[in-house]
Amino acid sequence: MKIFKLAFIFALIAVISACSSNQRKRASVVDNSSAKSTNRMVKKGSRQQLQYKRKPSRRASNSPQPLRSVYSNQAQPLRIEMPRKSYSAVKGNIWNVISNGFSMEHHYDRYQVEQQVNRLEYNEDYFDLIQENARYYLPYIVSEVQKRGLPMEIALLPIIESSLNPFAVSRSNAKGLWQFIPSTGYIYDLYGDHWEDDRRDVIRSTQAGLDYLEKLYDMFGDWSLAMGAYNGGPGTIQRAQRKNERSGRDTDYWSLKVYKETRQYVPKILAMARVIKNPSRYGITLRPLGSSTLSQHPVMGPVSLTQVANCAQMSFEEFYRYNAQYRRANTDYKQHLFVLPESRSSTFDRNFSRGVSKCK
Repeated sequence: MKIFKLAFIFALIAVISACSSNQRKRASVVDNSSAKSTNRMVKKGSRQQLQYKRKPSRRASNSPQPLRSVYSNQAQPLRIEMPRKSYSAVKGNIWNVISNGFSMEHHYDRYQVEQQVNRLEYNEDYFDLIQENARYYLPYIVSEVQKRGLPMEIALLPIIESSLNPFAVSRSNAKGLWQFIPSTGYIYDLYGDHWEDDRRDVIRSTQAGLDYLEKLYDMFGDWSLAMGAYNGGPGTIQRAQRKNERSGRDTDYWSLKVYKETRQYVPKILAMARVIKNPSRYGITLRPLGSSTLSQHPVMGPVSLTQVANCAQMSFEEFYRYNAQYRRANTDYKQHLFVLPESRSSTFDRNFSRGVSKCK
């Protein structure tokens, strides 16, 4: 009896092993047939299969890896093959150009303006500081204001904001010639990181400041209100206007109850305009300020700012005044637009083409 039981067990094991081997054979056949069908689909040009079979293209330049590999084999930064951009300045004495473009003289005799004029009268030290900074930036600012057909009082706004100092920082962390706070700067594409702060960029901040003022003018329809909103924010001006409307009072800038800084902001600009219009009357001497053209030179980093200044044959202090947006001695791996006066542009092009390492 035991022999029959053992024989039955061995027979059962043999049947099970035979069934499993047949299943493996059928699975291999299915796999082979599916692989053949897949190959046929690829050969027939199936777009879905080709998408996964195709290798990534080496021409894709968005990845930072090719950029690093390029500079690992280069002894110096790469010059971008594109023409430099120049910003032509107005001709003549800049102070005369400014005074001839004023269009808000009907507010100059207000008592609020008179109070601010008294603070500027015979303040030679303050105007010496402004004139020292003005020779770097004011010709460009005046040129851009003139191109847009704006009142020339707008060109005086950076004087009140920062004394034409791109390194100025306020208590609210506003920076640059036009004193953008981070949130407003972000709206107008002025960003900041470990390497740069666009709010200190002379070209970009000026464009952003004028864009913002034009938007405020479209909102309020009056330049006094637009300039007040630039300082206090459009919400401050709108709330003050609604309050005056409920009380039956006028809603112009001079009738609004706002913070002291915003209340004195436009009078300071107009007082500066009065002094520039007739400086000798207020005991101020304005030295002639000639026009100058700025140009932007595209260069792919990383590059040392000192070497770029040497290529332009400029002192680092003077070069940094035009390129105040950089926060480190070197740039990162991307394209940079270095600002130079037109008088140094040809010198920079000639020396840089020989190699930045030779600029000493």
